[in-house]
Amino acid sequence: ILDSGKMQYVRVAIAFLVSYAILYGLSVLGLLGAWNSVMYYSMPVAGFFFGYWCCAWIQKEWNVDWSLKPWIPIVWLAVSAASFYAALLFYVQNNAWLTLRSQGSSKLLLESFTEAAAFVNQNFFSTYWESAFLPFSIALLLGWLAYGIIQKLSKS
Repeated sequence: ILDSGKMQYVRVAIAFLVSYAILYGLSVLGLLGAWNSVMYYSMPVAGFFFGYWCCAWIQKEWNVDWSLKPWIPIVWLAVSAASFYAALLFYVQNNAWLTLRSQGSSKLLLESFTEAAAFVNQNFFSTYWESAFLPFSIALLLGWLAYGIIQKLSKS
């Protein structure tokens, strides 16, 4: 028979497996991008445990209970989307800069940033939808949800 500490590990493992199955099922159904590389399989693992660990850490270190408030997922999704936007913008800007440099352009930084911003603004949602970052973000929220449910189960 498992003691309460070991039972919590079992609950986390079950919650992780369920969340991973949900994400994989959404991918198979075509609701998320196709999982066509190792990154798609590994990002939900990192996202789930990061979300779970963040809630535990916030409550332990800061001694607050707001980490389980319903507005947290909205903030996390907004930060996630903003992070992906910034990463995509600088990735595309770097490629545009290299292309313009090879063509001998004189206004490299301004032109490359303008072209990158236009591209990212047009393609952000489709790129985000097909990236491995979306399963990471959803897994992060599932980790947050799992933490809340496991805490409620542990108290009862």
